[in-house]
This record gives sequence, structure tokens and C-alpha cells, in this order.
Amino acid sequence: MMISNAYANSSINQPGLLRPTVQSLLGGAIRWLSRSLGIDPVILFVRAGERYEFTCGTPIRRRRSLAASAGGELEHLLASDTADLVPVEWLRGVAHILGKPLDREESDVLAALGADFLVGLPGGDRLDGFLCIGRKGGGRPLSLVEMCLVRAIAAQAALVLENWRLSAALAAGCAELHQRDWEMQVARDVQNRIFPAERPHIAGLDYYSDWRPARGLSGDYLDYFEMADGNLGLAIGDVAGKGLAAALLTSSLHSTARALRLSRPYSLSDFVATIDELFYEICPDNAYATLFAARYNPARRVLEYVNAGHEPPVVLRKTATGYRAVTLESTGPVIGMLRKSSYRENVVSLGPGDLLAMYTDGLCETTNAKGEEWGFRRFIETIQACGYRKARDTVDRVLETAETFAGGCPQYDDMTLWLGRVEEAHTRSRLTVAAHEFDGELTTGVAA
Repeated sequence: MMISNAYANSSINQPGLLRPTVQSLLGGAIRWLSRSLGIDPVILFVRAGERYEFTCGTPIRRRRSLAASAGGELEHLLASDTADLVPVEWLRGVAHILGKPLDREESDVLAALGADFLVGLPGGDRLDGFLCIGRKGGGRPLSLVEMCLVRAIAAQAALVLENWRLSAALAAGCAELHQRDWEMQVARDVQNRIFPAERPHIAGLDYYSDWRPARGLSGDYLDYFEMADGNLGLAIGDVAGKGLAAALLTSSLHSTARALRLSRPYSLSDFVATIDELFYEICPDNAYATLFAARYNPARRVLEYVNAGHEPPVVLRKTATGYRAVTLESTGPVIGMLRKSSYRENVVSLGPGDLLAMYTDGLCETTNAKGEEWGFRRFIETIQACGYRKARDTVDRVLETAETFAGGCPQYDDMTLWLGRVEEAHTRSRLTVAAHEFDGELTTGVAA
């Protein structure tokens, strides 16, 4: 391991190693992790040529910068066990990881940082960097939930670094990376991690989603997951901007939301307010995102939601003559624009046959050769015409109709659509059993 004296500033910002946007994303995530879990230090090493540079993190006492040689035992061991926390064990003053001793210089660097864990950050077929994690205040061990948070931030950092490396390679004119291939590689990498790969089964709810990136790199965000209580968590958002910067911010939004979901119980309003505060720290000037977060209770058919400036989702209520549209308007400002914002939580009930559509504005703003927009009216009419179909068929039909309207014209914004349908086969009888606890006994009542 080599010790680099080129950077004397213990604030750990190496000029020129990372782009400002990338530096802001990673630095903000690391500061949040350190502050939220009470860990000090949290340090990021990034590969720069033949060594790993001490790039950003929490301040340290020693006023010298450190670097680790690439190709050493430390890299070899971390590359074999990336994306997980590897404990650092000390025997006679020598650091051991995965049961193998490091050389004296490597041990000295980890000792100077007070390393308790290391987390490798994979980048394709190599290691792009690693996180050095110190101890919690009071020497307390990390809980399982806190370890999940560290892994989530590490996964975000790995994704950001890999995309940054690909971008830098393209800018340098690497012959093997052509523009289209590079964009598609980045898009696949980002979206495969951000967009859910599985659809958990939720009783009585048929749902599906799909997306169409405008330029290979998407700023749209969509997530859904089954919660511990059997409810369905939902989130959709749109990061302002295009290209790599928007994709990086989207990955950061996704990781932050997932990490917070694991950390502790939140009301939806507090959940979005916390995301807003953290997203503000990593957003470049004039950057922001819209966000709609919701929780669907299938037993009660109730949707609780917070809308932070997102394009209003639509509930299409089934009636005897068709559908009646109800929009779920904003209950607070966009995220990342203000340092602290407050949000209101609303509730809406759904009935058998009702539809819920969440989407990003690029869908309705699809434009044809005449400059005409497809528009909200056509969007709703297309869904209504497909109301009897399965959710997947309806989503496919909506996106196909929008693309047909465009007539092959290039689009300038991403299109994302999530659609859920309350299944009528699960309609409850008007005679329902209501449990009432009275003097230790259960009595039944008839719903009106």
C-alpha cells in the first residue's frame, strides 16, 4: 500500500477525481449514513489508475491523505466478497480480513482510519472502490437493519462509480465504447437496479408497470414492494433534467427511499419529508424531483398517499355508465428544492373494478410531427377503453397508443406507467361481519 501526501486537506475532497455531480451524490450519501447511524468515520476510496484514492467522507484527525495500491491483498480479498460488510480483525497489530493478513502498510492505513468494516464496490469485472466503516458511538455493534442501510448506500455508490467510469471512458474517446452502446449499457445498469424486478402478489389487486426511456438514460423513478403487514408500498417520481446526471440522481433517490424504509417505521408524511431533506443535500443547484409515495391496504381497499409535486395519479371509479376520474393532487412541494418541507397525508378508498394509474409527465407529453401532444384526455380515454382488460394488457395498450400517436418522432422525456385494478371477483357481500370486542366477547353486526 502507498501513502499519498499529495492532498493535505482532511475534508477529503480531491479536486478533479470525480465530477462535481458525482462528488455531491457520494458525499451526501456518506454524510447521511454517518450522521444517521452515528458511525465515524465513513470513508470512500475510489480507484484512480493504479491506486485507490481517499476521495470523500467524514473528517479524520490525521492531516494526510491516504491511498491503497491496486492489485494488493486488500483489493484481492474485497473483490472476492463485494457488496457485503467484511469485518476487520486485529491480531498483534496486523489487520486481517476474511481470515487473511494484510501487509504492514495496509494495516497502518486501516488503523489510521479506525476501520471496523470494509465494503467493496464492484464495477463490471473489477473493484471500483471500497467503503471504510468505523465504529458506532460507544463501540456499539451494528444491528441487522443498520447493516442493510450500509449495504444500500454501498450499492448506490457502486452504481454511481460504474456509471461515472463509463462516462469518463467515453469522454476520453475509447474506441470500444460507441455512444449508443454506452448509453444503453448505462441505461440497463441503472434501470435494472431501480425498476422492480418482481411483482409481489397482493390479494385482490391486479397491477403492472412499464417504462420507455427517451434517450437511453432515464430520470423516471418507480418502486413497489410488499410490506411486512401485507400492504403494498408504492412510489413514483421524476428527476428534473436528462442524461447521466438525472440517472445518477434517480439511483440516489431509489437507494435513499429503500434505506429509509428499512431503518424505522415512518408515517408517509414523515417518510417523504425525510427523503426531501436528504435529497436536498445531494442535489446540485436548481435540481429537484417529484415524488408520489403511497401505501395500499388490500384488506380495507384504502390508499394512503403523499404527493410531492408529482403529476397527479388518477383513480378511475367504476360506475354504472363507465368511469369517473378522481385526481390525487399535490399535498406538498417537490423534493430537493427547499431545505425542509412539510407534507400532508391523504386517504382515498377504492372499490371493485376501480383503476389507479400512476405515471410520469412524459407519457401525456408525447408529441407527433405536427407538434401536438397526446395529452391527458387521450391517456384517460385509452385506459377507460381497456378497463375490462388485465393490467398488463392495459399498460401495453396505453404505451403502444402513445407511440403510435408519436409516429416515430423522437421524444424528449421518459414515459413510465403503473396501473392497478381492484379485482371484482373479490367483491364482498353487503352482509359483512364486523368484530366488536365487548366484555371479552365478540359480537357480529350487519353493514348498512
